[in-house]
Amino acid sequence: VLSLVAAVAALLAGGGALLASTYLGGRRRAYELAAARLLGARRSSLVAAGRVEQLVLVLLGVVVGAATGAAATWLVLDALPAVTGGSEAIREYGVRWPLLLAVAGTAALVAAAFSELGARRVVAAADTSLLRQVQA
Repeated sequence: VLSLVAAVAALLAGGGALLASTYLGGRRRAYELAAARLLGARRSSLVAAGRVEQLVLVLLGVVVGAATGAAATWLVLDALPAVTGGSEAIREYGVRWPLLLAVAGTAALVAAAFSELGARRVVAAADTSLLRQVQA
């Protein structure tokens, strides 16, 4: 149960980090998106582009993190009999692939939701009046 709480906390922290990253980069992006809007880009296409940009980065992190976690688990479980006195009972454990895929899938869905929120927020901030201001 404690590991489930820790996993949910880590998932929410990752989503929060994604939103914070989107927020911090939002001002510059809003300026660029305002220029694109002025040139005729549709709001929906800008949201879709922002969503895809965020999802590529986040899903790459999910895949690399899941693969690294599975490899580390496999290596640690392979070495455990040497540490526990050679007990073969420990060999019955292994990477629980359905659970790993479920967690990675949930992380991907949460990332998609946070990416959608971030993309919509940045595009909403892209008012063409920003183009009259000096970019910082």
